[in-house]
Amino acid sequence: MPQNSSETAVGGLEAAVNLLARGLAEEGVEAKVFQPGRLPPDFFKLQNAPLLAKTVRYDAAGFDVVHTNGWNGYLNSLCKRPTLHTFHGTNCGLLRATSGLYNFTRNSMGRMFTLMEMASAASSSGLVSVAPHVKREVEKSYSKPSTVICNGVDGRFFRPSGCEKTQGIACCGALAAKGVLFAEELGKRAGTAVHIAGAPDRQFALAAGAREKFRRASHLAIRKVAYGKMPDFYNSSKLYAHLSHYEGMSLSTLEAMACGLPVVAWDLPFNSFLKGSKCAYLVRPFDIDALAETAGRMLGDPYLREKMGRHARAKVLREFGRKRMVKSYIRAYEKLC
Repeated sequence: MPQNSSETAVGGLEAAVNLLARGLAEEGVEAKVFQPGRLPPDFFKLQNAPLLAKTVRYDAAGFDVVHTNGWNGYLNSLCKRPTLHTFHGTNCGLLRATSGLYNFTRNSMGRMFTLMEMASAASSSGLVSVAPHVKREVEKSYSKPSTVICNGVDGRFFRPSGCEKTQGIACCGALAAKGVLFAEELGKRAGTAVHIAGAPDRQFALAAGAREKFRRASHLAIRKVAYGKMPDFYNSSKLYAHLSHYEGMSLSTLEAMACGLPVVAWDLPFNSFLKGSKCAYLVRPFDIDALAETAGRMLGDPYLREKMGRHARAKVLREFGRKRMVKSYIRAYEKLC
């Protein structure tokens, strides 16, 4: 059972970091996750890591390596120990200037976090990107090499359960207003409800009047889902729709696939790992007609969904298993030490 199984919805960056910490512990690496306030987890305390000659202590806390994920108030330039910074895409402030889809600086708080993360990353000993398209932007912006380490999924926890498929389409995350409107239109045209696991209060932070639009929506169900209950959420659905307009590597998509769900998503760079696979359909970006037609075809063909679902789980276990991710990070830590 994941450590985060409270009634609060937990996912994304926090889920990825906690999954890594548990995996490191299983490999004999002591890892401690620090969470200042409600900001994303940031530091890993590594002691007695495999192949390390000795434990090097950092201040009183005894750090061997400091691993930051997104910026949370800690300046890597002040650290006397090796530092590793992971860009998860949506926290990747540098992407703001390269594409209209990656604009995280719409307000003063966003600009501050962007600038501080860039400062921390620029002074880091090593950089990691969670996907090839993130790596390209990182290396272009920082003129430093970045290692690709994709997010991993615990296939033992996220797995098919055989429960009744009572939900039509599953979707996750704090979608921007446009994404929520796409979800409503998708449900309306596909003739089913779209169930979104996320924090309702955050769904409409980017657009005035969107709350009122949601109140009039008839094909959306948005609710908080505790992270420990996410497998049940996925397994009660027939397919997963990934409607984000920007992403690094979607952890929720990988979790849904591990539960045996086929995927329908936009044909955008962050979904390139699904291209040519037998587990997903990618449609022209923001073409709601193509999205609804594809989803409708999948909903109406249980045999197709089952076959695609088997391929989806096999792909996750083969390419995005937790052990693969953990061992890759251990190698990155050892290089720094």
